[in-house]
Amino acid sequence: MAVSLDETAMPAAATPSCVVRRADPFAPEALRLIRQLWEELGALYPEVNGPPFSPNDILGERTAFVVAWWEDEPAGCGAFQPISGEESDVAEIRRMYVEPGLRRRRIARAILAELERLARECGYAVVRLETGVRQPNAIRLYETSGYRRIEPFGRHRGDPISVCFEKALWGKTSAAWPIPGDWRRSL
Repeated sequence: MAVSLDETAMPAAATPSCVVRRADPFAPEALRLIRQLWEELGALYPEVNGPPFSPNDILGERTAFVVAWWEDEPAGCGAFQPISGEESDVAEIRRMYVEPGLRRRRIARAILAELERLARECGYAVVRLETGVRQPNAIRLYETSGYRRIEPFGRHRGDPISVCFEKALWGKTSAAWPIPGDWRRSL
């Protein structure tokens, strides 16, 4: 089932039982999802000692935090923030997570689609993200959602467990950001 992004009918991404919308990263359901994400990442990557994600990391202008709701229950989350002052047209998608019992229901795709839509609204031309080598389902999600692998960027440079991706956001900026071999260029 395709994600509906018809902004006139619905302000957030949705599938039949899933709605994704902006949320307060300090809300109890958001904090619970973030805690579960960190518990899962800690089990997958015990050698990583990085500081836990703080909701403060995604506050400010040109940022967003979203929560996916499955049948009126919080099911997943995601966020984006500016990548750096040098690349004002690039956002980094972070903290993509779906509860394990609710996976394989297109919730992650709905979260990703809504983050891309919001990033475009904020004026970003490109989104980048990082995932880990031990997350094949996440890698497959990004590869099948139009992302292309890139060299590790920013804090991920030199990290052997990082897999980084990038996607040009289409719409008002599409002409400036063609992807080599992209089917849309031939239209």
